[in-house]
Amino acid sequence: MFPVLGTAYKLKELFHALYEHDSKAEAQRAAEAWLNSIPDEVERYFREASVALRSWWDEIFAYYDAPITNAYTESVNNVAKEMNRMGRGYSFDVIRARVLYDEARSDTRQTLRKKPRKAAQGLPPEWRTFTTVELAGSSETHEDQVVEYGPLLITLARLLREGHFA
Repeated sequence: MFPVLGTAYKLKELFHALYEHDSKAEAQRAAEAWLNSIPDEVERYFREASVALRSWWDEIFAYYDAPITNAYTESVNNVAKEMNRMGRGYSFDVIRARVLYDEARSDTRQTLRKKPRKAAQGLPPEWRTFTTVELAGSSETHEDQVVEYGPLLITLARLLREGHFA
């Protein structure tokens, strides 16, 4: 019943499918085909997407070289922007501290063990960051390392809904 809307929908679906290709070359061919297939009647609705695709071509298709995105960073930025909208007057430092150092970080800490090493001799116990493990009569010492992966987005979203940042 609405051919222009149907055309726009098909173009949107084809655009989202660009990351579903098996190779970079295949995805680039599909992107070129997508750019060339935009009819005049809907071109104005896809102008921003097509300009961004052309402008950021190398960066967009670098995904196929290393399939890592900055989606996590963008999500944290969105949470920070939402916090800013909810509490006008916060400085950047306050917002950053609330995002990075609030209770949402506790869900993402993990302790890793490095290779065995000899026990630290002569140091006070509070200075040692080692765990001693008894193995078949000999003791090995492992250095503990706490790795922090940043705030957990699910926790940040829950805290935001609960008004924790207000």
